[in-house]
Amino acid sequence: MLSKSEFELEFTVESIKEHIAYLNKKKRELTAQKSLEEAKMENIKSFHPEVLELTPEKRNAIALYDAAETMAKACEEGLENVMKQFAEYAIELKDIEEQTGIKILEEVKEEKFEEEPSV
Repeated sequence: MLSKSEFELEFTVESIKEHIAYLNKKKRELTAQKSLEEAKMENIKSFHPEVLELTPEKRNAIALYDAAETMAKACEEGLENVMKQFAEYAIELKDIEEQTGIKILEEVKEEKFEEEPSV
């Protein structure tokens, strides 16, 4: 174990080797990601040169809008999935009630369903 007294840092040669390996890996990853992003930018410049005519504020607004639109679509798909599952539960629970006489739907609806599931 080595100690650096200026600010009491203790480390081992092995920890230094591990950190250097981590830094080398991070450097490779960042270099590859940078190349990919630069290629995307060149592609956009080639096929949509009008983008370069926009102010940075307008490009930022477009990027923010695009991110929000993508998230809204993902949320909508998620909501559709949840509502589909509510409907499936309603059918299954109604079948159980018809077969057993146990009104599970009423008990579950009060706890879990925020709105009346359609049957």
